[in-house]
Amino acid sequence: MGSSADTEGFDLPYAFDLRGGVVTIDGPGVSLSGTSNLVTQTTFQTNYDFEITGEIGGNSGGLVKNGDAVMSLAVDQTYAGFTRINEGVLLVNAGLGGNDVLVNNGGTLGGHGDIASTIEARSGGVVAPGSSTGTLTAGAAEFQDGSTLNLELLSISDFDRLLIDGSITVAPGALLEITLLDGYMPSVGDQFDVLDFAQFNGEFDSFLTPTLSEGSWDFSELSSTGVLRVTAVPEPGTLVLFTLCGAALAIRRRRTQV
Repeated sequence: MGSSADTEGFDLPYAFDLRGGVVTIDGPGVSLSGTSNLVTQTTFQTNYDFEITGEIGGNSGGLVKNGDAVMSLAVDQTYAGFTRINEGVLLVNAGLGGNDVLVNNGGTLGGHGDIASTIEARSGGVVAPGSSTGTLTAGAAEFQDGSTLNLELLSISDFDRLLIDGSITVAPGALLEITLLDGYMPSVGDQFDVLDFAQFNGEFDSFLTPTLSEGSWDFSELSSTGVLRVTAVPEPGTLVLFTLCGAALAIRRRRTQV
């Protein structure tokens, strides 16, 4: 659809039966506003940004996202199959029914929509709520070894959130990445309620975070309350005092026992 010679793009208001194969987006500004029926698994090769503003339904087929450009689902989608993100970014900005969303190596899931089923982030896959900051909702989420959850912070009140109705499951080797936007620098005492869930299984054990001008990142409550904090770093003298007090208390106890 389209070609590199197109400069203004165009909309397709027609109804389509998507019966497999590849739909290639080869020009800028293309959108699909017609109501379509996904009969069998169909691949969208997005060489340019592409927006779907019409509903895609269907009782069996799934959707595959290839290509480095951004593909946006702007209205509720009701097709029943899996959604596979192999390359580039898929923004879910409305409701998405159907089966799981599989984020494969090279793919990124974003947006501020509501996914009925499970987000499954595989090795090399990235989940990044919003299209800048924003809230992404899903039924459940799984982060496998080598996958990434990227959370952007713009201010104390404007940041990414991942809201999960059921459980978040994190395998060893999954990465949590924090990105600060527009020069924002958190202060000691700031906290960000970035995750909401009914149950949290596992722990993020790898972190990629920007350097703070004061304090340090505190992830200790992430798996219990979903809150990320910035806490003060004890002064070296305070650490020495704590160490000496602890040693003195241990000696006193030892003498008491003797």
